[in-house]
Amino acid sequence: VYYKKFFVLQGVSGSGKSTIIDILTDLMPRRYVTSLSLDKFNGEFGMATLCGKALVVNTELANKEISENNIAKLKEATGGDTLTSNVKYKEPVTFQNRSSIIFATNHTFRMETTDQGLLNRACVIPFTSSIPQHMQRDRMELMRMLQGERLAIVFKALHAFVLLKNRQYQFAGNLQLMFTVRDAEGDASV
Repeated sequence: VYYKKFFVLQGVSGSGKSTIIDILTDLMPRRYVTSLSLDKFNGEFGMATLCGKALVVNTELANKEISENNIAKLKEATGGDTLTSNVKYKEPVTFQNRSSIIFATNHTFRMETTDQGLLNRACVIPFTSSIPQHMQRDRMELMRMLQGERLAIVFKALHAFVLLKNRQYQFAGNLQLMFTVRDAEGDASV
């Protein structure tokens, strides 16, 4: 199922963002998952990386403003349009991106210029609390423990996704989402 959305797991360090991405990645065959930084979307071969993938992840969205070029490429990748991209040493590929794109960051999601289209496609999932060090598990141990819970995880995730979609991708509750955009004069606003 495809929606014109991408996800940003945003919040404090040690809150489980990378662990969530590890769990999602582990739920599907490796050939359908790729890692791609936002800057590589704008590279000559970057968009071709999305072809045939179900999940595109980046666990370290940089602490900098997203450039206008990267905004445009991310909109292309999430817009449902037909894309054409060069492939190294091969013929270009033409495809429709159907992958879910997930970024994780400890920083504010910032753009060089306000782009309402991109903001409408962003589903920011806040991670507001760090897990105390003494309660954190070894990641490999945790992944082994969750193997037997895969079906339940998928069921609960699909249920939560349906609820989120029904609320137009807005979280319930009183959450302050951290977006910084610049107006025409270059002043920052949240």
